[in-house]
Amino acid sequence: SERLRRLAARLERLEVSTGETIIRRGETGEECYVLRSGRVEVLARGAQGGERSLATLGPGSLFGEAALITDGSRNATVRAIEPCTLLALRRTDLLEVLDEDRHTRERLLELVRMRDRPRRVRGIEVHHRTTITGEPITTLKDPRRDANHRLSPAGWFVWQRLDGEQTLRDLTSEYLTTHEASPSHAVVEAVVGLVAAGFVEGVKPSPEVIAEESTLWQRARAAIRRILE
Repeated sequence: SERLRRLAARLERLEVSTGETIIRRGETGEECYVLRSGRVEVLARGAQGGERSLATLGPGSLFGEAALITDGSRNATVRAIEPCTLLALRRTDLLEVLDEDRHTRERLLELVRMRDRPRRVRGIEVHHRTTITGEPITTLKDPRRDANHRLSPAGWFVWQRLDGEQTLRDLTSEYLTTHEASPSHAVVEAVVGLVAAGFVEGVKPSPEVIAEESTLWQRARAAIRRILE
């Protein structure tokens, strides 16, 4: 559309040197980026206060949109590991394109107020096994209720991070960053399943609200990609 062409013309082209920090964890996000060439590393806070690598992203990758969409702070640091060319999209331009779908924009802005920090229920046992075909299987067991819950790969990803410090937005953002080729609904289904099975506490939204959030994320990311393509 004409609006998308106008917005595309506002994209800022950036050249980044090896070792340069593009996004810093904890800072306010005003732009998101698409990587046109080069590679970047996504880093999170490590257990001892240092940094741990989450992923390496290559050309075509989109990053930084989570804080831009939800008006939150950056939840990871992104640093160039070789010379890179980026296209930057400002928050105001994204909100302009989201005006085409006012319902999506209004609901996305409501996510700013969603600050729940889910955490694992205490006393849960984790059992790992491998099938004859080599498929890894992870099962949770609550001995107090004699309840079991089998985790998908996305479920195991989520379970390891349910420490009561990360919001639902943080979990979704990290998953989409490290599993860009995977559907975003995978992590949503994992959270919904854990909540329904009674293995997670500290979550107020119903499974229906969480599922709607997934749809909104998909719409927002699609809007960003339409501008950047």
